[in-house]
Amino acid sequence: MPIERCGAGRVPSPAPAAHPARTPPAARGNARESSPYTPPMPIHVSKLRCGTTLLVEPMPSVRSLAFSWLVPGASADDPANRLGRGAMWAELLMRGTRSLDSRAHADAVDRLGASRLVDNGVYFLRLASTMLGNRMREVLPLFTEMALAPRFDADSIEPARDLCLQAIASLA
Repeated sequence: MPIERCGAGRVPSPAPAAHPARTPPAARGNARESSPYTPPMPIHVSKLRCGTTLLVEPMPSVRSLAFSWLVPGASADDPANRLGRGAMWAELLMRGTRSLDSRAHADAVDRLGASRLVDNGVYFLRLASTMLGNRMREVLPLFTEMALAPRFDADSIEPARDLCLQAIASLA
């Protein structure tokens, strides 16, 4: 499965906003700090051909890589007669892909030393992972398939629904 289905078309990067932690100590009025100021790397913004915005913040001092895909369609988009749909989708996405069942998918991600997370928010469903940077080309296709070809087995629906109901019951 190709890593990128959209392709990148470069768009100009906006100037990064000032952030207190990224402002030199003298400019923050704290000239006594002894650590030297290191300006941040610029955040690169690209627009993929499919319309997705890609933000990249290089950090040369680390070997790890983390990504989060924010997919519209979380709780705020649940129809009134289907409240909880986004939470069930998040659970079902963790239950495998068209080519790998839940265990095989989890094992493949684990073998690469990566983490996997699917989280249902208010506005976005988030797929995320953290790994060593040199593992990205191996990990990204696993998440691409998770997003584009989820398994959604009929026998997974009731267990996913039960977990969602248990989460609601735990709030009472």
